[in-house]
Amino acid sequence: MGWTRHECPGDDEGFGPCRECLLAAVDRLNPGADGTCWLTDTQLEAVWAAVGGAGRPERVEVANIRLSRLLRTGIPAQNLPDWHDGLPGLVRLVDWEDPTPGNNDFRLAAERGIDGTAALDLVLRVNGLPWVVIVHEPDMPGVVDYLIHRILDLAGVGRGSVPARPGLARCAQLLVVMDGTDARLGTITSSAREFAAWRTVVPATEEQVRAELGCVVERPLQSWEALTAGVLRPSHLLGLVRNFFHEEEWGAFADEDRTAVKTVARYPQYRAVHRVTDILTDRLGAPADDATASRAGLVWNFEDSGTEQTLGFLIRRLRTHAQLADHMIVVVTHRREREWQLINALKMDEVRVIRPQAWSTTRALALGTPDVITLTTQKLAAVRTLTGDPYPGPEETAPPVTVNTQSNILVIVDEANRVTAQHARLRELLPNAAFIGFADTPADRRSQAVAMHLFGGLVDVYTARDALTDGVLTPVLYEPASALDYGKAEAGDLMASAPDQMSGAGGEDLSTRAARMFRYWAFTGLRHGVAAQVVASSRADADRYCAALRDARDQLLVEIDDLDPDLLSDPAAEDYATEEQRAMLGLWAHRHVLARIDPRASITVNAMDPPEWQRWAERRRWGSDPIGLAEAVAERQPDPSWGADPHDAATPRTSSAAGSHEPTSGAPTRNARALTVFTVVRSRLEEVDNSWNGHLVFLDRGISAAALWQIMRARRPGDPIHRVVDHADAIPGLERAFARYDADHLRDVLGFEEAPYRDLCKDREQAVAETLWRVHREIREFLNSHGSAEGTVRGTSYGIDALRTESQREDLLAALADPLTHARFIGLVRRFLTALNSAPPAKAEPVYAEFAGWLGVVQYVAWKRHRPDSRYFVPRASGAHVDDLVERWLEETRTRYLVPPERMTAPDFLERVSANADPRARIAYLLAALWAQLTDRPLANPLRQRRFENRLAAILRVANVGADASGTKRTAEALLVLARDILAAERDHTQATSVLALTPVQRVLVLLKHAVSGQRQPDGTARVAVRDAAMAVTSQIVSEARSPHFGRQPTARNRLRKELRQVLEEQLGLDWDATGPLAVRLVELAVERREEFIRHASDSAGAGNADKAGNTDVTGSSDGAGTAGAVVLPWPGVAGPAGTNA
Repeated sequence: MGWTRHECPGDDEGFGPCRECLLAAVDRLNPGADGTCWLTDTQLEAVWAAVGGAGRPERVEVANIRLSRLLRTGIPAQNLPDWHDGLPGLVRLVDWEDPTPGNNDFRLAAERGIDGTAALDLVLRVNGLPWVVIVHEPDMPGVVDYLIHRILDLAGVGRGSVPARPGLARCAQLLVVMDGTDARLGTITSSAREFAAWRTVVPATEEQVRAELGCVVERPLQSWEALTAGVLRPSHLLGLVRNFFHEEEWGAFADEDRTAVKTVARYPQYRAVHRVTDILTDRLGAPADDATASRAGLVWNFEDSGTEQTLGFLIRRLRTHAQLADHMIVVVTHRREREWQLINALKMDEVRVIRPQAWSTTRALALGTPDVITLTTQKLAAVRTLTGDPYPGPEETAPPVTVNTQSNILVIVDEANRVTAQHARLRELLPNAAFIGFADTPADRRSQAVAMHLFGGLVDVYTARDALTDGVLTPVLYEPASALDYGKAEAGDLMASAPDQMSGAGGEDLSTRAARMFRYWAFTGLRHGVAAQVVASSRADADRYCAALRDARDQLLVEIDDLDPDLLSDPAAEDYATEEQRAMLGLWAHRHVLARIDPRASITVNAMDPPEWQRWAERRRWGSDPIGLAEAVAERQPDPSWGADPHDAATPRTSSAAGSHEPTSGAPTRNARALTVFTVVRSRLEEVDNSWNGHLVFLDRGISAAALWQIMRARRPGDPIHRVVDHADAIPGLERAFARYDADHLRDVLGFEEAPYRDLCKDREQAVAETLWRVHREIREFLNSHGSAEGTVRGTSYGIDALRTESQREDLLAALADPLTHARFIGLVRRFLTALNSAPPAKAEPVYAEFAGWLGVVQYVAWKRHRPDSRYFVPRASGAHVDDLVERWLEETRTRYLVPPERMTAPDFLERVSANADPRARIAYLLAALWAQLTDRPLANPLRQRRFENRLAAILRVANVGADASGTKRTAEALLVLARDILAAERDHTQATSVLALTPVQRVLVLLKHAVSGQRQPDGTARVAVRDAAMAVTSQIVSEARSPHFGRQPTARNRLRKELRQVLEEQLGLDWDATGPLAVRLVELAVERREEFIRHASDSAGAGNADKAGNTDVTGSSDGAGTAGAVVLPWPGVAGPAGTNA
């Protein structure tokens, strides 16, 4: 495709930029008048420093974005040394206009192992800079998420132990991962969820790609083929980097404190921009009287992946297109808020935007300059004449006159499925302009006909089926209102019926419905941090719902606080408690969170509405706070003993009346803000940024197809707990709502042949059951391929039995030692546990619960045993219900006890290793601990160290020869004996080198011995009376340390230092210059241990202790056999060899 295979000598072990290649490219791209590069050697060095970011303390994300801008615009030459007028103003780093190899240098670096693992990486360099990093594992499917974590670690933005490559992180424009079945791309700021697939080869064709691949049979392109041909072709890569990145940078002024986000276009956006550009290019050669030339078409993107970003990509693409750069672009929106969203997004993409006032709109359109103008339909209604008068008299009914007849005008209409008469008026104002519409949802029959007349046919479509296939959206999971019965058999008993509150569907009063909704959310969504919305049938109902939900909250709190104290204090209460009591026990730890829930109505309030509604007008802007809920749930749970009387029974925690709940007695009090996570709406659902935790919608009225689109976009993929509870039979009634749309139109924009609502909405119980069955089958196939050889030969179909048996679990754990196999297993386990957590309680098959428990055990043991370097393998939370299930399973199987500590010096290490029945488990734990002990914490005696290493190598040699059951058992026993011997050697060394608690005199004595270590007699004794000097120094320190200002006043410390120097000179015979450092260290000792010196002075037996200190070595041995006044040094001084034998 134009890449040359070459080993580029880049820095950072080949991952960073290559100085030689970069400067060679700069030399080619910047010719002077004589045809040679106009840059001097000094200026070339400055260019290299600017690209490398030398001397700038930037965050890696900020540095990456700034380098991308330099690549697009060039380096300002005025900043280079010795620049003067007459020289070019920019230094080009890339030739964007000529994508063929020539001026640009396209090189494919050789494969490099990231850190010795099986996964390889390719580095694609453009002009010496590593633009693309590819991590590829073609032989292993289902590990793309793991590869994403590895490549983010390599870029220095992950949390793994893979060494980061700062040179690569600064320069990399794209990160690409490919496994056996999937391929995705992202940037260094992309999260794992934001790495997306690429399914287009535009502007090339699939026929061209198949011909390049040598495919004789027409077949769909595989994921890696589409991404390689669509993105990594040099001409495509240049266009992508130049025009299809969205970059944001914000934060403090200092570079090291700024934050940046860089996103790459998704393939529907990229494909749509190219197709629109092709249409506009073809239109340039159309006849002037061609009426169809003004209808540029419709772009329909159901997923709505960011219309504002797509517009930014389109405008940048037009501005860099040689034939379309002079187009004036007019962007029309319906709402002012939407207009500002587009303006802010375009500014982020470095697009200059003009937002004229209503009176100046006509003049702005008449100028015809290549600007970007934003308008709203309200401004179009004010356009009448060329005079700029926005509001003429009502007698003027003539159509607006033409203000601009140029053909180089592009009108982009946002939300084109809602075309009005104002858009047709704009057609009359700009008769020769090209009109293109962007829409994200289907249009009803009338709007569809008007849109087709104004814009023409479909240019590019990203259907709902495409979004579901890509995982960008998932179907709405719904369940009937009968699912709301939790905790009480009769929810109607909770509230007194109110005759004036009968509304909605189902025949229940509003208070009862609110109580059922709140209890359902509390029992199924609270612990997950789930936000909830109620879709009411009227604004009045929305207001009443808020009061009813508060009453339901208070009633539930009363029931929780009325629980039997014996249940609360009994760890085995769940074994005999009723279903209602178990549900209440689950909420006990979160009652402080429930008390903070404050339902809120998000409705439009007018001046004629009841006065009590005005509070919703003030609070509407607050929005939901699911993040606050998640933080509150994660807070430390209040101790139940706060409400207990140690001399009698539990003290009452609440008053008996509902609605008057008070905090638990004795609980910590603080000013906790209300949590607005329960919202009641009438028409438009709120967009809740709660993709990680989920979103729960209660329907109390019928909904339209447009409302269904809102519900689908209120959540993100990977969030299985998002669901709709249908209280009004609204979901089955969607068939009538879809009847408003043309069947062919729905087929075109949704991608379904018939009954699209059945694919967009699925019964929660049925959908979860299908997911569990499918993932369970995949895990069984995985176990079949990685089970024991004996079972495979006999044709055993592994399932739950493969995890119940310890020997087969060990077979699986041995296979999981390979990181890629481990990663695939982890991916399957997480999918299964997440799906099981989203199943309705007590609805999943019991075998699935046991299977989940064993999967959790294997996942935990594999993580602890193999100690993988990536955080990807750390067990993650799958939801409160499944997490509790796995936790119980770990306790019942004693798994945590059977996994010993990492350090073999832990007191219970050998005990816990020996508790494992299978010798292979003991071998695995012992080997890991022995290697760590001998490698990271070698013995002080090198001879013993070498002897133990040889014993370990011999054991492993024998183990490799005899791998039968008896040989495995003997290997485990030999390793256990070796571990005991090493620990015994460690204990011997510790006992031999242990030092008793030192007195102040002994601490001074240690320092003085080192100071006179070279002044020895032939028998090893000191030439001077070090003991007497130590006592004199200690006495001097004690006299000064008694002063209360000794530690704070420098003068006191200086006085002591001078006095100590005199003592050292007199007692030890040291030179005056040599006493300075020793006196400083003694003063530091006096400051650090001032209290010890004071206690030493106040001791009644101080003199006796001092005498003992002089006759006792610091190791506890007597020196009475030595010469009087001399001290036998028990270890060599600083000039001698260090260390002792164990």
